[in-house]
Amino acid sequence: MLEYQPAADTSWYWKKICEMKQSLSSVYDMRMIGQDPYKISKTYALMKPTRERDRWSNFVREIWAIPKHQFISWLAVQGRLATRDRLLKFGANTKTECLLCGDHAEIHEHMFFQCSYNKRFLQDVASVLTGKEFCQTLRAARRRDKAGKTRFQKGIIRMGLLVMIYWIWKARNTTLWDLKISCILVIVNTIKFAIRTRLLGLSSKYLKISNRDFIEKLV
Repeated sequence: MLEYQPAADTSWYWKKICEMKQSLSSVYDMRMIGQDPYKISKTYALMKPTRERDRWSNFVREIWAIPKHQFISWLAVQGRLATRDRLLKFGANTKTECLLCGDHAEIHEHMFFQCSYNKRFLQDVASVLTGKEFCQTLRAARRRDKAGKTRFQKGIIRMGLLVMIYWIWKARNTTLWDLKISCILVIVNTIKFAIRTRLLGLSSKYLKISNRDFIEKLV
């Protein structure tokens, strides 16, 4: 039964069924069929790849964040932005150097957050958000919301991180398409303005005394 191969002129769905049989034979002992109760969930668990669970959803889906910031950050945490290393894989004729610093290959790990250009303004904003030096990776950045003491403060920290990711990518694209490097001070002020504007739109029920001191540091 395992050696059976469908003929070339058979229907595509029968070929898929036979292909699935071969996949099952590599993870499932066919001699056990009929001896133990068959469970689809058990077979599915055997076939799916095992990987570390990455809890980035709460980070990206922060309810106070701006949708465009969420979308770019969602692509960033999955390594799906069109960085130069990915463009080369797609066959694009491009260089490999980072557009912002020129000292390293443009990959996600470098863009977020090891680029020397990005660090110059990230440190300024991040120290206000978390009170600590900024981290080197996106994975570490997602844990920085622990610096907040309340749900409100944690949400603002996540929102601020999403804003920074967005403006890093925007500064990179400005260099690529407009052939100019954005001023560090302008980016810092723009990030703080975006956070401040979002805060002003929040309901007054969040603006407790404990949260006002936190907000004053940001604005």
